[in-house]
Amino acid sequence: MIKSKVIIITVLFLFSHILHAQTDEEFLRNVQKQSFWFFWNEVNPSTGVIKDRAANVLYEEDGYTLGSIASVGFGLTAICVGHSQGWITYQEAYDRIYTTLNFFLNSASRKNGFYAHFININTGLNVGSEVSSIDTTILSAGALFAGQYFKGTDIEDMAKQLYEGIDWYWMCNGNDPFLNMGWSSGGGFDVNEWDDFNEGFLLDILAVGSPTHPPYNSPTCWTSMNKPVGTSGSYTFIYSPVNNALFVHQFPQCWVDLRNYSWKGINFYTNSIKATLANKEYCEVTLSYPVNYWGLTACDAPPHIPSGYKNYGPGPTIPNPDGTIGVYGPGASVMFTPTESIAALKYIYNNYYSQMWGKYGFMDAMNIYSNWYDDEVIGIDQGSMLLSIENYFTGMVWDEFMKIEYIQNALNTMEFTPDTDVTRPQPVVDFFVIGNRLEWTAPSDNTGTVKKYYIRYLTRAITKPADWYEATELTHEIAPKTPGEKETLMVEGIPPGTYFFAIKSEDNAGNKSLLSNPTVSAEINPIKNTLLQNFPNPFHLKNHDHITLRYVVGKTGSVKLTACSLGGKIVKQWDKGSQAAGYYQFDWDGKDSSGSAIEPGIYILILEIGGKKISENSIVVIQ
Repeated sequence: MIKSKVIIITVLFLFSHILHAQTDEEFLRNVQKQSFWFFWNEVNPSTGVIKDRAANVLYEEDGYTLGSIASVGFGLTAICVGHSQGWITYQEAYDRIYTTLNFFLNSASRKNGFYAHFININTGLNVGSEVSSIDTTILSAGALFAGQYFKGTDIEDMAKQLYEGIDWYWMCNGNDPFLNMGWSSGGGFDVNEWDDFNEGFLLDILAVGSPTHPPYNSPTCWTSMNKPVGTSGSYTFIYSPVNNALFVHQFPQCWVDLRNYSWKGINFYTNSIKATLANKEYCEVTLSYPVNYWGLTACDAPPHIPSGYKNYGPGPTIPNPDGTIGVYGPGASVMFTPTESIAALKYIYNNYYSQMWGKYGFMDAMNIYSNWYDDEVIGIDQGSMLLSIENYFTGMVWDEFMKIEYIQNALNTMEFTPDTDVTRPQPVVDFFVIGNRLEWTAPSDNTGTVKKYYIRYLTRAITKPADWYEATELTHEIAPKTPGEKETLMVEGIPPGTYFFAIKSEDNAGNKSLLSNPTVSAEINPIKNTLLQNFPNPFHLKNHDHITLRYVVGKTGSVKLTACSLGGKIVKQWDKGSQAAGYYQFDWDGKDSSGSAIEPGIYILILEIGGKKISENSIVVIQ
């Protein structure tokens, strides 16, 4: 196992050096993929506990046994991302997450639902750290996301059990409106509270959303929180009073999608964009760092820093730079400032590859002025970068996390209001397959017609997000019809076999519907030129006002249909011109070429494609 792991890492490492020739998307995906392997490899697979940090040098084993529950939280979501990208299988992802949640529910040490900040990766025992409210928050955010991703499974049940078992009221230490930062058996509750704007924003959301143990006088922990407004260079925004490190803006929004929500007129996604740009400006303008060398945030520090770790920030009130930047500073800001963040990552990669790139991608931090380059990675930093990149590309983490009822309830209780349309289109409820033909009714949206469809197929039923993200997208050019109208699509271009299909729709505001109804499997075969039976047949002149004619084009060609009498006389002819492969239908009003109603009797409908007769059907007309 160890030998194969080293081989895989070696191949990935050697391959990564050709990133210079890749597009921005290819570059970011490789950064993300390398980061993912930290969460998959640096773990005790029997417990699911992920290390706090690891050596990032090829072939080097660090022997660390210190696990971080926050690293596990990021890792639970990272594993789902890894599955969605095809880096691991469904079963591998499911089994690892199941093992992890089972261990935390039944073996890891905890107090009133809260877990110790650092635990042993083998035993789950506290290694002398505090019981941490924010790290438990990150753990539960990752667990809830995994539960949503594997919705309807034991993983969802275990995630709910872990989350609903957290006693947020207890962490308020009596009738205190703010939650404490931690508790220890020797000293009781921490003297510090989550009473200022910072990464505790995520803690408040999960605490307020609790259906079992919400904090004292909820949601006062959020509404009474100090949210200072300050100016740094060209930007004015709400900041974290200590030094406004980037991670305080990044961590909550790795999961919570605030792009279209505001609180008392403040959009915190926009606020984070300003804070990120201010960080960049402070580095490049105020400090005269090289262009694209920025990222003041909590990270590893040069040897002259006593703890080897420091919370760097630009202020505006307490700046403390010394030339050190955290690479995940711009990396985890991709979801806020993609252009600036990608440029920064590429600058580091192109100029400091030999010092800053290892088996898990970028090292944690660097200081070009001290000629110091880290040789390790930190789980929470890798995780925030990985999740941010996914949100930038697909919004998958945001989209699934925002479906969780606890989160929606929390934002409503905290008085967040939509800036724009955030209502999802109605899901398709009558999606079904007949042969190679998909059919459904166009769904409704609160603004009218949906904008587009996403149709995917898989060899098992698509009943949960994990299935959907593993499934393959079906190429099509269907423009959604008015709600209530019938939609049809002929499946082509996929290998013959038995598949399951599912559909989502998206509206003009970018809201995606929930999954369509689970569908039965369909045997898909190559499309052939076929004249399908018309309906109704027989056609009653007194009862029906039209006949629906249907046919399939297997390969692009000129299409002609002819209705003639049994004696061979042409009654009506339709020249459809050149048509691409697919399913087609149109209505005939039962009138001949002169506009007169046809007489009762039997007629023959002939399909020609490319000038060749394909097939014919009979039409029975009754008075």
